[in-house]
Amino acid sequence: PARLEACAGPPPHYRVLRAAGTGPADLAALDRALGANPQYAHARRMGQLGPLVAAPASYDPGGEAEARAQSGKRLGDAKPAVLVPLATSAD
Repeated sequence: PARLEACAGPPPHYRVLRAAGTGPADLAALDRALGANPQYAHARRMGQLGPLVAAPASYDPGGEAEARAQSGKRLGDAKPAVLVPLATSAD
């Protein structure tokens, strides 16, 4: 299991938090899979998006899913912080 995190950069890139046993070949395969998305592929070609960076996962993806299920939430409902709008004042 792995999780992607958006990183501001420079250049902006994705960090792959990966479980033990995940190697460079898996990272290359993930980059190829993401490259199937035209926007991702274009941003990589233009240098607007840096290469994937691997980091060991400091979380237990199975434990996170189990904790969410027990609390009545789905893992897919979690949003990366970069996608959550900042609170704005309506005053």
